[in-house]
Amino acid sequence: MTEPTLLAAAPGDSGAREIRPGAAAADAGSQPQKLTADLDRLARMIRTAPRFLDAVRWWAGFPLRGELLEPAVTHELSEASAILLDLPPGTRVLRRELRLLGAMSGPPFTVATVSEYVHEALLGADLGARRALREGGQPVDDVLDGLHRAAYLLTRPAAGRERQKADLPALFSHAVLSGAGRPVALTTEAVYRQLVAHRAPDTIPHYAARIPRAARITP
Repeated sequence: MTEPTLLAAAPGDSGAREIRPGAAAADAGSQPQKLTADLDRLARMIRTAPRFLDAVRWWAGFPLRGELLEPAVTHELSEASAILLDLPPGTRVLRRELRLLGAMSGPPFTVATVSEYVHEALLGADLGARRALREGGQPVDDVLDGLHRAAYLLTRPAAGRERQKADLPALFSHAVLSGAGRPVALTTEAVYRQLVAHRAPDTIPHYAARIPRAARITP
């Protein structure tokens, strides 16, 4: 798992631009521009989704399943990770490496990978949930309900020929998951280009479409 950065996502980041109806269609003749517009839209969804899985499943339009890329192991937090989890450096957590695939027959279709640092002691999980975290392939916020996701940074790979490959990431997101106001997990997610190129949904979910409005100020 790539060590997290402490930089916050800037309010003016391109991922927060409004995508007007028909904009993607107008760019259909230019594949790079269409991909950029689609990535902008997906970034908005990932920033605001209750779970990362919700955003990528909406975009995919088909069921997804998760699997472990490697066995879950104990990991000691670096200083940067410890700050984000409000824990002392060196605290032991569970490191999980997952991938999300299309839950259909045929060749594997990877839509994303997920790296997690999970502080099990703070979760209060029962034996079944602990086993699912160590042996199963679902993200932690799919195993446990009631976790709050705060995505703090989204980035894209540097431009280049490698970026055009379908089986490489096109978007990275970093988030902190909290339970009852206490940070319990860090996640780094990588969305693969083949998911974005596969299709673009006609609509975006309500959580990514809400526009800020002036609040009522009560004296």
